[in-house]
Amino acid sequence: TAWVLLLAYVAKLLPYAIVVSRAGLLQINRELEESARMSGAGPLATLRTVTLPLTKTTLVSIAFFIMILSIKELSASLLLYSPRGLVLSVLTWHYTEIGNYQFAAAVGILQTSMLVLIVVVTRAIFRVKLENTLVKK
Repeated sequence: TAWVLLLAYVAKLLPYAIVVSRAGLLQINRELEESARMSGAGPLATLRTVTLPLTKTTLVSIAFFIMILSIKELSASLLLYSPRGLVLSVLTWHYTEIGNYQFAAAVGILQTSMLVLIVVVTRAIFRVKLENTLVKK
């Protein structure tokens, strides 16, 4: 069931990754890849030496974005879960359904803590400071 859930997450979240990665790839000037090929680099060498270094931050940000979306994902998880493979959002749903709001809140706090941790790690990796985002230059 874990593989089925993983496949459902990939099918549901892949369009988000494609849209964001497409925007990152469109920012790379085509002439950079053409110059690498004119210098004798093959398609894989061009990808490794030109395209991937320029899109590294985009790919890392996509990974964090998908992690954030998958933590709060409920619909596919609710349809495909099994008692052996509960995910946090389904566990919260079940606790709320039976009226056990204390445990639902505890799981919600755990999910929120995971999201905050991912955001803090992302900001640290990209060296984004809060005062840089709030102050207009």
